[in-house]
Amino acid sequence: MRRLTVFGIVSLALLAAGSAHAQYPFLSAYATCAPPDSFYVIWTTYDPNADPYAYPNWVGYDVLRRALPGCGSYETVNADLIPRHFGTMTHYFGGVSPSPATEYEYIVRPVDADHQLVSIPGFCASCVAYGSCQPLTTPFTTGTIYDVSGMLFVNPCPGTCEPAAYLTGPHAEELRPYAGSSTTVRLFGVANCGTVEGCALDLEHWEIGPCSGVVPTARPSWGRIKTIYR
Repeated sequence: MRRLTVFGIVSLALLAAGSAHAQYPFLSAYATCAPPDSFYVIWTTYDPNADPYAYPNWVGYDVLRRALPGCGSYETVNADLIPRHFGTMTHYFGGVSPSPATEYEYIVRPVDADHQLVSIPGFCASCVAYGSCQPLTTPFTTGTIYDVSGMLFVNPCPGTCEPAAYLTGPHAEELRPYAGSSTTVRLFGVANCGTVEGCALDLEHWEIGPCSGVVPTARPSWGRIKTIYR
């Protein structure tokens, strides 16, 4: 695999966000792509200077990735451990997408010197991010639509490990007639994950389409992911 690069810069504009979390560290991540095939995972951390010895075994980060819609194993895409920094920091990690037409799930996780996960309660505003270098031709997720108190959500196809999301944008209302039905739709757009409800998908367009046909397996829900990485 081509060696990937990482660098960090201080983001003073995010100090206000850090203050809202008082003296507790947090991380918020998202993924993006520079056409035609360069992916970037970007995450902001707040690591309080007032308590520099908290979690002394936490020395850095790993970035994990797996292709969707399958439920395959994660691969670690950084060759070297990405160092921990105190204060507020925005990290950029980039490389070449192995398949620009594929949706990927990324997880940024705090690790020790042996690349083992360090459990930090409440750490992830979202440690999980999703990205594709062709978001308007690669579906973000596929599933059925349901309505919760007027908000439209997608329930992903069983066995696919695709993300759940609630729908935003002017095209979301077009799907209201399908809420509560068995009709399967493919949804295209850009998502922002880490909200209370999970991922918000700014829907660019949609189409009727079947599930991918992946053989169902034990599929972790979005809530389960948050439980593991919080």
